[in-house]
Amino acid sequence: MNKRVSMKDIATELNISVDAVCKALNDSPRISKKTKEMVNLKAKELGYIKNTSASNLKTGRTNFIAVFINSFLNPYFAVVTTKLFQQLKKKGFIGILCFCDKHVLTADYLQQVFTNNCEAVISLVEPAEDVVSLLDENNVELYVLGIRCENNKVNYVVTDDYDGGRLVGKEFKKGNYNKAMFVTDSLSGTSDIREKGFLDELKDVRNNRVFVLKDNPETDMSKEVIKMIARENIDFIFCFSDYLANKVRRWILSFDNIIYKRTKIVGYDYIYHYSDSYEEISSVGYSIKELCNSALDDFIEKRNNNISRENKIKKVIPVKYYNVQ
Repeated sequence: MNKRVSMKDIATELNISVDAVCKALNDSPRISKKTKEMVNLKAKELGYIKNTSASNLKTGRTNFIAVFINSFLNPYFAVVTTKLFQQLKKKGFIGILCFCDKHVLTADYLQQVFTNNCEAVISLVEPAEDVVSLLDENNVELYVLGIRCENNKVNYVVTDDYDGGRLVGKEFKKGNYNKAMFVTDSLSGTSDIREKGFLDELKDVRNNRVFVLKDNPETDMSKEVIKMIARENIDFIFCFSDYLANKVRRWILSFDNIIYKRTKIVGYDYIYHYSDSYEEISSVGYSIKELCNSALDDFIEKRNNNISRENKIKKVIPVKYYNVQ
């Protein structure tokens, strides 16, 4: 069995001190950029693997961050978690993916957080009040992405959902469309805000021209959607997400090709921009990298500068409408 490469081995190869190697590998400002590059290159060449457990014993930090999602099917979660894990790695953290099969994150899902001594939780799932309290009591910072949380113990980073809905409303008024519909399979506050922005923008055209259809994710909405589209001659549909928008598109296409060709479908999240495996669709987009980094950078700043955990980030990221003909 090959001997594990140590910092001493790197130091011997480069004829420098172990202390210099240690500082270079930990990106210390006391070491020159040239030395850091030389040490990191030699470490990679020799197959050096950092002993994070030993580092954690010295610092009392684990560098583990738990990331919660509640769907492997929705491409939004795939894109955001991929970007999130890329940024975690770049910033020196280890992400632990945790799955919650509910639409609200409850305390019984926190075992992995405490078993791995995670320093923070980033959730794409709305947390229950007992989760917020439990994490706060154990000094685990909680960041929620994409969902506004009124609890002052929660950090959140969201997109400007109201403006996103408003931008879609402007698109309806700009085009030669007859009737609009907002469709959602989410009973969240995020959905309510997108709907409100959309309906507020269409206040002057709402008389029998704008419809709303809501249900929960477990329900098959296809028949209801098709029935309303056919009955009301709807030709413009704003969906809560790109995931739902693509499902609605498939439902209409399988029902009637003529209706499909005349109907404008708009989603939210601009997912196709991040992966060519998803179909292009008009959508409200934003920087997913900024969404992820806003939470990570806030945590790092608090952690490294001993900033009070009472200071919570409540950030709103601007959105833009992307049209696909």
